[in-house]
Amino acid sequence: MIDLKEYISPYEKYCDGYSNPGASGKGYFIGLTFGIGKTKVEFEHEGSSILDDINSFDKAEVEDVNIGQINMITVSSFCGPIGAIWGYHVLRPKTFTTHKFFPEGKIMQNSRTIPVYSASSIVDATRALFGTVESKKFPLLPGGHVPCAGKSIKKKGPAHIYCGFALGITKNEDENAHLMMEDLGEIPLYIKGTERESDYRHKILENLAKSVLAIGENQNVRYKEIFVEMHDVVVQPGEIGCALVAAPYFTLAQSAVPKSGIESLVSMNVAGWEKSLNRKL
Repeated sequence: MIDLKEYISPYEKYCDGYSNPGASGKGYFIGLTFGIGKTKVEFEHEGSSILDDINSFDKAEVEDVNIGQINMITVSSFCGPIGAIWGYHVLRPKTFTTHKFFPEGKIMQNSRTIPVYSASSIVDATRALFGTVESKKFPLLPGGHVPCAGKSIKKKGPAHIYCGFALGITKNEDENAHLMMEDLGEIPLYIKGTERESDYRHKILENLAKSVLAIGENQNVRYKEIFVEMHDVVVQPGEIGCALVAAPYFTLAQSAVPKSGIESLVSMNVAGWEKSLNRKL
């Protein structure tokens, strides 16, 4: 990770997409988000369903963390030595929570133990930065061009759709990149009941965690810990749903920098950062 002074946006109140003109340097943050959008099917006709697809996608972009009104540029899913993960490298909680679907808190790779944590606190940190569509904080610049790792699925009901990701933290951050693996699809409608659905979610998350290790073997990269999470929703008849996982690459709004300097984000958690901004503003 380079000097955090090189991670600042040219805008006071807006974060901006990475590599756009005017940033303070060559660094970038990456934030992790989920979105589930459901809308009624209302624009479809015999020749097209595109407008309903767009409507459900845009709904998903602002259903939780606000990443709406941006020109999303799809990129691959690596965060290298000049990048920093928002909610991990900065605004890091004191401890990460072991994911409930990994009761032993780990998976194995070649007799090595790799801890598996919930990614919820990382997503929470991104929400605290961008805000929601009802309560904007330091959103991405409207109309901005923003590289995003991510995928989405759109499906008319009846359906049960999901999106999930696994974030692998590389052991050697100076030479290798952190990895995000995205997955999305359907939970079959015949999978019903709390226990059966829970088992299916467990399998999805286990596959995500194992896929990080598989990519590591392909590229001779070791990961020291993995974060996983997923969201799912039942889409009713007459509805169209979109499940979206996205990780924007961005520079930080100037007003989001604490009075103590951007370097202090490394030692702050979300609550401490928000308190510092209240004093500043």
